[in-house]
Amino acid sequence: MKFKSEVVKKIRYDTNKRTGTDYIFVRTNTGDTYVMKQTSKGVKRKTQIQIPDYDSKKEQNQIIKEFYSDGYKQEDIAFFMDISQSTVSKVLSKKK
Repeated sequence: MKFKSEVVKKIRYDTNKRTGTDYIFVRTNTGDTYVMKQTSKGVKRKTQIQIPDYDSKKEQNQIIKEFYSDGYKQEDIAFFMDISQSTVSKVLSKKK
């Protein structure tokens, strides 16, 4: 995946042990995150995630909840938004 004129700031690798799917998360200086996924069968998918600007904790919390309802793990959401996993956990525990 080409990042044009973007600079890679952070990379994270993860494997789903149950399915054997590999994930690579790359965040760039523009704030965009690229998710590259390869299943155990070799199927590859690439996704670009852009976090909208937000001005309040309420807006931030809504974005966190949306990602979580889409099936992303807390660690992934924290990476996308450049916040701590514990912050994500706190927001989601208030949801219950």
